[in-house]
Amino acid sequence: MQDKIMYIPCTDATSANGTSLQGYIEDVTTQQLIEMFGEPLKGSADGKVTMEWVIETQITTEDGDADYGVFTLYDWKGSAPDIDSTEWTINVGGTSKRDLWNAQRAFELFEKTDIRYTSDIACLAQGTLHDLEVA
Repeated sequence: MQDKIMYIPCTDATSANGTSLQGYIEDVTTQQLIEMFGEPLKGSADGKVTMEWVIETQITTEDGDADYGVFTLYDWKGSAPDIDSTEWTINVGGTSKRDLWNAQRAFELFEKTDIRYTSDIACLAQGTLHDLEVA
């Protein structure tokens, strides 16, 4: 058995408390994000974030141990385009660079496997363990 990862979208931003900017992912469309993780949460009360996805992760290792994390994907001060099919750079928040790595793996799974054809919306958020080696 190889290491596997599960992506679990959150319905509120509570589990993102304590996260901060870890990096960026370029050339993303809002349409892709919705296909990957479902509809975004509404942004922050101060208006600096207009949309975000909060994704908990679970990595299961070959020996059965589980490692948990959380990352956020969000626009910052209006960086998301008005048209969902326009590419932009999304901010990735987390508590460590490992969370950035987990977000990058999600995009690799989406691009390099047939996972995108399994569902019209939230294809990575179906409670499925994905092989990390594929990414």
